[in-house]
Amino acid sequence: MKKAFLAAGIFLLALIFCGKVCAEEVQVAKVEAPKAEVAKPEADKVESCKSEAVKAKKSCSGEPLDAANMGYDKTALNKLGRGAINTLTCLGEVPASIYEVSAEKGEFLGCTLGLGRGILNTVVRGVTGIFDIVTFIIPPYNKPLMKPEYAFQSFDQSFQKYDDR
Repeated sequence: MKKAFLAAGIFLLALIFCGKVCAEEVQVAKVEAPKAEVAKPEADKVESCKSEAVKAKKSCSGEPLDAANMGYDKTALNKLGRGAINTLTCLGEVPASIYEVSAEKGEFLGCTLGLGRGILNTVVRGVTGIFDIVTFIIPPYNKPLMKPEYAFQSFDQSFQKYDDR
């Protein structure tokens, strides 16, 4: 059973990595697409505008291209990957919540109240991960249901709070 989960996790990480690489290749291919020949005289002006815009990284209207709006984070694969990662790493919420409550209210409450909060956060993160997996094809792709977006970000924030204490 552990081998099946490990294989599924490796497969999903490979899928996410390939999705990022493919998204970058598609963007490069869009920019470097061959020019279509058009017999109209006005087409030459448009083509020269396109080639100059590609070199200057601007649209034909002169506005700079917004690379942030063309990235991997606005694809269905991002939502699928986020759901898979959150489903697989949701157990990280338990120690993160224990650390967070310990930093705020002391070690005893961290071990009791933090454990309860961690179990609740684990369930919520797991359910939101499954929801992202099931609905990965439905937009929006870049708006996570839970903040922070991933469990390990929550863990990092909890460590910082505990160290600052």
